[in-house]
Amino acid sequence: MNIDIDDTDSWPDDFLQIISDNKALFIQYHQEEKRVDKLCREDIALRINRPLNPHKEEYEAVAAQLDTILQTHNIVGYHCTRLTAHEIQNIRSSGLKILTPDLIELRLQTALNQGIL
Repeated sequence: MNIDIDDTDSWPDDFLQIISDNKALFIQYHQEEKRVDKLCREDIALRINRPLNPHKEEYEAVAAQLDTILQTHNIVGYHCTRLTAHEIQNIRSSGLKILTPDLIELRLQTALNQGIL
């Protein structure tokens, strides 16, 4: 069976049920990870002895259940990118950059200046 990542109607019922049943766990786990990440930025020693996430064991067990379900399916995703010749050259010379509001503004302004937009 194919799962279209953008169409939750194509997701397996048991997968959706597990996600629904464990929503609070997912949120708690990721909130704790975010909290600990912040601590690690402030205290470098915590990067070596990272505090344990009390939700980790249960989270990983649920993730394993989801993984088992997904092993019998194909996941279909789509990605589109249209780059200008100038953007391609920039990537080749400088590498990919994280998409930020400033980069979006620069790309739009460059496209306007080149008459592409």
